[in-house]
Amino acid sequence: MKKPMMMLVNPAAGRGGFRNSLGSVLHIFWEGGYQPSVFFSDSSESIADLIHDHAQNFPILVCLGGDGTLSNVISGLMTLPPERRPVLGYIPMGTANDIAATLALPRDPIKAAKHILNGEPHPFDVGYINDGDCFAYVAAFGAFTEVSYVTDQNTKQKLGHLAYVLEALNHLPRLTGFRASVRLDDCEFDGEFVFGGVFNTTSLGGVLRLNEQLVALGDGLFEVILVRTPRSAGDLNKIFAGLLTRDYTAIEPAVIVRQTQNVQFSFDKSVPWTRDGEKGGDFLSLSLKNCPQAIRIIS
Repeated sequence: MKKPMMMLVNPAAGRGGFRNSLGSVLHIFWEGGYQPSVFFSDSSESIADLIHDHAQNFPILVCLGGDGTLSNVISGLMTLPPERRPVLGYIPMGTANDIAATLALPRDPIKAAKHILNGEPHPFDVGYINDGDCFAYVAAFGAFTEVSYVTDQNTKQKLGHLAYVLEALNHLPRLTGFRASVRLDDCEFDGEFVFGGVFNTTSLGGVLRLNEQLVALGDGLFEVILVRTPRSAGDLNKIFAGLLTRDYTAIEPAVIVRQTQNVQFSFDKSVPWTRDGEKGGDFLSLSLKNCPQAIRIIS
C-alpha cells in the first residue's frame, strides 16, 4: 500500500517551471511508494491555512516553490504540535534558493524528487520574531535587505540571480546607518550599523555565502552578522571583500560575526526588517529566539 504524501505547489515560483516537471515528479513519487495529494497556492495566508488544516494527516510534506514558499510552509508547520509535523521535502524552483544551496539540494526538479526519496531527514531550527512570526532562514535590516522584494518579479524571472545583483548595485549610493544596541546571550554591541542579520543558512540572496564550518542548521544557534556603517568607499570595499572571502576576523570590528540562541535589537527609531526575503514589518525593538530542531527536513 502506498504511503500518503502532501505536495504543495506554488505555481508562480521559478517562472512557472512546475508545468514542465510536475508530471514527472509525481510519477517518481508514485514509483517510489507514495500517493501524492497536490495542493496549489501562491499566497502566504492560503499556504499557512492549507498546512494547518491538512499537513498533520500526512507523514511527509513536499514543497515545490521558492524560499518564500518554503518559509510559509514552515510557518504553517509551526502552528501544529511538534509530534504532528510531517517530515519536509523541498523541490526548489525559486530565484535565489538560499535554503536549497545550504542543504546542497539539486536544482533540477527530477533530481530533487529522487533526492527526497533517497535522502534522510535532518533537524532544522526555526526562529521566532517577538514570539510571533516565524522565519526559516533570515531576519535582517539595513543595506540590501529590501532588494529581494523591490526587484520586479518579471526581472527576477528573466535574469535570475543577476536581478538581485543589479538591484543591489542600484542601492549602493543610498546606504543608511541605524543606531542600535544588540544584545546576544553572552555579549552586547552598540553603534551605528548599515546592516544586521540573523541567519540559519549558508547562502544569502544567492550571492553571499557564510562559512559552512560555522553554520549547523539544527544546533539551536543563529549566526548574527552586524556591519558597522562604512566611512569611505575603501571601508566598504574591505567589508565586501571580507564577507565574500568569509575571512571575518580580518574585518572586525567593521563586521561582527557571532553565534547565539537569542538576540535582542533596540533602535533609536523604527527600522524596517525583512523576514525570509519578504517585508517583515517596522520595529523600534525586537527579540529573536531560536526554536531548536523544530522541524525535520530531508537533505
